[in-house]
Amino acid sequence: MVIDPDIANRFINEYKRFLLSIYQPESADEEQKRTIDKLHSARKRFIANRGLLDEYMRKLEDGTEPIDRKILLAIRNLEYSRWVYVRDLKNYSIFLKDGGGCGYGVLGLMDELSMITGGPGAVLEAGVFTFDDHYVCDGLVATLARLGPNIRKNLNESYKELLEKGRFQVNPLLPQMVPDERHRSQRPAGQRGTPVKQVKSVEARKQARIEEVGALLDAFTQAHLTPELGGYARELWEQIGRKRKYIITGGAKEVWAAAVVYVIARLNFLFDSKSPNYLTADVICAFFGTKKTTVSARAADIEKACRIRMGQEGLCSPDIADALTFVKLPNGMVIPKSMAREAGLR
Repeated sequence: MVIDPDIANRFINEYKRFLLSIYQPESADEEQKRTIDKLHSARKRFIANRGLLDEYMRKLEDGTEPIDRKILLAIRNLEYSRWVYVRDLKNYSIFLKDGGGCGYGVLGLMDELSMITGGPGAVLEAGVFTFDDHYVCDGLVATLARLGPNIRKNLNESYKELLEKGRFQVNPLLPQMVPDERHRSQRPAGQRGTPVKQVKSVEARKQARIEEVGALLDAFTQAHLTPELGGYARELWEQIGRKRKYIITGGAKEVWAAAVVYVIARLNFLFDSKSPNYLTADVICAFFGTKKTTVSARAADIEKACRIRMGQEGLCSPDIADALTFVKLPNGMVIPKSMAREAGLR
């Protein structure tokens, strides 16, 4: 129950490099600490100040060192907490958040979690991050206590209860399901209205997706776009968010963000090497850790769903919009809006 070794190595290398870069010894003696202790200390500093990762990424923008943006985005969303490691199933280990509010099906990095912790039935502190369709432990684990058989039995009941309530997740790409959603099809036909819980759950997931993709767009704008172009990206994402029948809660948030930027780049001819704001699909996909084929397909879907055309006002510069928007004159002649404006006809 571990993730792909290549992904594990990528995460370990980038995570270690980042944490050691922000490690701050409080005394000369602490410089002699073991590397693992330095990593634990640095992680606490990062959790207390998430902005340290943004500073770290800006320092890497000079191009002297490779940047694994997908891994860095996973680190950004690391959830550090006290967990109860209940037991191992065939495909994942059961982690319940201390307090019992939620739980995840978690994988290990290079080693199975039972090898790191000495086996299930433990209270521990660790970070959990999402990568593609998995929840993964960051490998920096501090076991705080072992649990007796009676407590473990109660925890198994807690796990089943969370499953029933839709508060235990195994795949971060899939929305959480409340019982009404899971069993709706089993109700008598006359009782199949849309439950209030379901509506609220869907709205909450949609709002969360709008905010997290918006944050990714802001980060990309800061790194690669002018404020004007970043505003177009935000405007497009807001338009998408307002579409009631366009489902945005499925798929990776990074793909949605990359696709929005891709559409804006295409509308504003940023893929043209002569553009003053020249941008490549490789830069977009490297930043978000996505594949070009996936992003291109999602971008085309967005353009179709939003009925976007070249020269779409509000999503590209006024000069481009005017040059690609045509008007019909009283004499029947059709000319670009920019030409009509120059002639004083508009």
